[in-house]
Amino acid sequence: MMREPITNARFARRRPPSVVATRQRASFTLLELLVSLGIILILAVLTMRLLNATLNSDRIRNGARELQTFLAGARDRAIFAGQPRGVRLIQDPFDHSTARSFVYIGAPATFTDGNTIIIATSVAGVSTVTNPPLTWNNLVQRGLLTDGATIVLGGASYTMARSPSPTIYQPSPVAGTWTLTKTYTGPVGTLISYSLQLSPTVLPGDQPRSLPSNVVIDLDNSVLPSTWGSAGSYAGPLDLLFNPNGTVAGTVAAAGRIHFVLSEYVDASVPLWNNGVTGVPLLDATNTWQANTPYTAQTSWVIPNPQNDLVFRCVTGGTSGAGQPAGFTTATPGSQVTGDGAVTWECYNPKARLVVSLATQTGRVTTSPVNPLDKYRYAEIGEVTQ
Repeated sequence: MMREPITNARFARRRPPSVVATRQRASFTLLELLVSLGIILILAVLTMRLLNATLNSDRIRNGARELQTFLAGARDRAIFAGQPRGVRLIQDPFDHSTARSFVYIGAPATFTDGNTIIIATSVAGVSTVTNPPLTWNNLVQRGLLTDGATIVLGGASYTMARSPSPTIYQPSPVAGTWTLTKTYTGPVGTLISYSLQLSPTVLPGDQPRSLPSNVVIDLDNSVLPSTWGSAGSYAGPLDLLFNPNGTVAGTVAAAGRIHFVLSEYVDASVPLWNNGVTGVPLLDATNTWQANTPYTAQTSWVIPNPQNDLVFRCVTGGTSGAGQPAGFTTATPGSQVTGDGAVTWECYNPKARLVVSLATQTGRVTTSPVNPLDKYRYAEIGEVTQ
């Protein structure tokens, strides 16, 4: 049997591909590289957004855990020491509607310097300290003498207030501003000895503890003791004291339950037209948009039905239309929605917030999410606790 002669053509068909040809088939065109780079960039952006959302959520959780632990620690300290111990919330010096840190405080002290004062009563029956000693100035500057301080005169206790009430930015002067907040029954116009019940002080060696970056206690949205004042006018130190039996001491105990709302600073610092700020309020099913309803600019907030994690603030007041604006389902944060009668809405997308709750009668501290149907339900009944 004769073999087929080896020819150049046949040899060429059998020989392996050259190294040069292999390299040519393994390379990419410029278009392919650009497409691959675009896909990588898109995936990187999506990953970063997801990572940022996760980190934001973790920061709020860590902040809530920090505050819960701090409050529980103050209660434990009071029980262990057998003396009142507590926590002071430290307001942001640039935005007094938020707090970023807190510190442990100890029992209040009684102050007397041997001086005497004179109580004068006006025609309207208002009793005023006419000659407050100069030592009171120093007590005010140290934060030991504040609105609501107790003064003992002739064995009877009275509460004092300053008028106008001081603010975090501009404490009012001492002289001539102290008045008694209940009817005075002692001698008028004569020298009388006194003693003061000073505010609690920071425990020796204790340093303020800060919340994670960009996380704050939103005071305007929190449920706080009435003795602390109201939004925009919180008075004096925001102090919580625990008795040695673990319950909350003083007038704060009358609050029953205190709710601290923790959020990102951007959600607690919405600019207002009068140069003030407010927080995005906690909204639930009771705040659903309603047809043919008057809404007020800056102060009215609503959520769409069904909810979609967006909230809307009224920026042009008026009466709403007959049907929910279609823009409620397509709006993006910062955009405005019109076509709702005379009302214009601005869209916000607040991030998840947590509520740290303190039961004043038991001293129990819990952390809960916000219920979208009944905002404080979880915090009130403990149905969901983290």
